[in-house]
Amino acid sequence: MLIKGIVVSMDSVSRFMQKGSAASRETSAASQQQLATMEDMANSAKSPAHLAEEMQRKLTKFSL
Repeated sequence: MLIKGIVVSMDSVSRFMQKGSAASRETSAASQQQLATMEDMANSAKSPAHLAEEMQRKLTKFSL
């Protein structure tokens, strides 16, 4: 009976660990997606700034 109780307990621990592992993978995937979105936003912000600098340089050529 003692061995059966140990096996049942170990099975319960195994299921708990599997659930924890799955939750960890989901969190990791969400974090990776958030990081990718933030990188996209940062890159998008750089483009208008670069265009503004380029326009400013070109406009100085036409200054009187």
